[in-house]
Amino acid sequence: MFETHLTDALVTALQHVKHQLGDERISRLALDVQPWSGFLEGAILTASEVRADPALLDPAEMAAWRWYAFTEKDSTWQRDTASWRADMRAAYDTAADRRAAAREVFLACARSLASDAVRQALGAFSLADDFACSVTDPDSGEEFVSLSGS
Repeated sequence: MFETHLTDALVTALQHVKHQLGDERISRLALDVQPWSGFLEGAILTASEVRADPALLDPAEMAAWRWYAFTEKDSTWQRDTASWRADMRAAYDTAADRRAAAREVFLACARSLASDAVRQALGAFSLADDFACSVTDPDSGEEFVSLSGS
């Protein structure tokens, strides 16, 4: 159920940010997910940023992206993900195996990001040749999805 809601929220957020990005080429679409704090934000890395600083391709550098947390000011995103963010944190806090609980969250987010609906929404954007989607565990660096957009 969460994946459907997240997918819908992500598609809407992409539609909202499209006019701000215009024709700027996108290299990465990522979700920054921290189950232990209930944090969930979308992030976009542009091709011009990568040309200026290729080190930004490292998921650990996501907070330095110009369009990091582009969903933060999107009231629809905040409303549509609020209950799940709270549930995600509660599930993590009460899990006997927190590592496994976090992994399930990352996998659910990865499936949502890789969904047909998100791919269709990305069709409105100019994607760089190296475009990929990503969900990465910020603690271990494990990448749960890395899909070419072309």
